[in-house]
Parts: sequence; structure tokens; C-alpha cells
Amino acid sequence: MNDLIENIEKLHTTELGAERIKRNLQVETDNIVEWCREKILDKSSEFERNVKNWYIVIGNCRITVNAHSYTIITAHKIKKEKIFMNFKRLEKNITDNIREAQIKLGFDNRPISLNYTENSLKSLMNTDDVKSALEKFPVYVADRLGEITFREIKNGFCITIPEKGTSYVNSLDGFEFITEFVNTVRQHGVSANDVLSVFRKYSDKVITEEMHNGEFDYLVYFADGQPDEYFYCIALEEEIDGHMHVTYHRFIKEDYEELNF
Repeated sequence: MNDLIENIEKLHTTELGAERIKRNLQVETDNIVEWCREKILDKSSEFERNVKNWYIVIGNCRITVNAHSYTIITAHKIKKEKIFMNFKRLEKNITDNIREAQIKLGFDNRPISLNYTENSLKSLMNTDDVKSALEKFPVYVADRLGEITFREIKNGFCITIPEKGTSYVNSLDGFEFITEFVNTVRQHGVSANDVLSVFRKYSDKVITEEMHNGEFDYLVYFADGQPDEYFYCIALEEEIDGHMHVTYHRFIKEDYEELNF
């Protein structure tokens, strides 16, 4: 919970501010503070903070609140996509990577660090200013992933998610495909058809392409991005006993295209 929510009862504005907000939003209400409070508390609201202010976006409305006095400064109608970078996609990617690791290694209620190239983050957040975006991202995910941190590494950034975040991810549903996929891949003697059948079990819009680059044998992905958006590069290697050993790497589309396999 962020400190704006914790201090929501302190929310207020001036008489002139109330008139300005109602005029900007074209709303009719006798209590604009209560109207804004309800919007801020709505579960679909998205939060961003700088040193001075909180910015809350819900629907086509953006509310600005002083971060220290909790005064509603102003509010405007906006085109939402112009205000917030695509934090949702990065959060989903972080969540997916954590859960994949938990499926493989088990859940141990410890922090986890994930390395991202700068180009990956540009794609995931739809921005060229990665560092500025990452400075705002922790506020966006704090209620779910806790107080995440990041640091620069060669050609990218390392993002660390605390115990709260890894525990949250472990509690989520909706990972049936990746769970079955990972469990199938790590079986001894599994065939290519066994692996591809897992994809086809979860969608009738599976794209499969053979790869001949000396590293991977198949590219597989879901055409409509459901149940996930990733491009799976699958390698088959025959073991001494004649059985097949399967490994894979998965990429977001932009990273896959950049690698130019």
C-alpha cells in the first residue's frame, strides 16, 4: 500500500481547486474531493510519483495530488496511453520469469534478481528513456511486488524483487501452460511431438516453424498471444541411450527478431 492510500482521509483541495477540477473533468458533484477519493481507491487506478506529486490515472482521467500535503492540485481528461509507459507488460514479464523459475527450482520465499538488456526494457516499456522509466516503475508495482530495486549492469539493468514479490507471484493462478510445458521438457526421453502437443493442448492457434541454425530445431509461439506472448526456441539433442534431451529458451518477440536466428 502506498502512502497516498494510507493517508487518503487527508485528501483535500481549495475552493478554487474544486471548481477548476469540476470544470476540467466536466463532472457535476457537490463533493469533488469525495469523487476524487473514490477514483483513487478504485482497484484499476494506476499510480506514479515524483518528488512533489502523485499522479493517478483511471480511465480517461488524471488526478494530480501533492505528495506531502495531499492537496488535489488539478485533474484533467487525458489519453491514457500518452501518460503511462507500458509498465503492465514489464510487470507481466517479471511475473512470468519468477514463476518459471519457481516451477523449475521450487518456491523458497527469497528475493530474486533478473537481468534485462536495455533493448529488452525499451521494448517492454515502450520507451527510449529506460532509466527514467525504471525510477517510476517501483511505485507502480509496490502493492504487488514490494519495494523492487534496480541497478545498472553491462548493456542493461538488474531488477531485484523482494520476498513480498516472489511470494505474491507464487500465489497467482493462470500458469497452467508453462507448468505443464516445463514439466514435459525435463522428462527423460520426451519427443518433439510430446512437447508440441502441450502447446496444442492450450490453443488451436499455435505457430510451429522448423529452425536450421545449428542451435535450435523449432520455433513455437501462440499466434494470438494466449496463453502467453513468448517465442519458444526448442532444441533436441540425442543422448547416448538414443533418447532425446529437450532444452529451450523463450524470448519476447522483439528480442527474437533482434537476434535474427
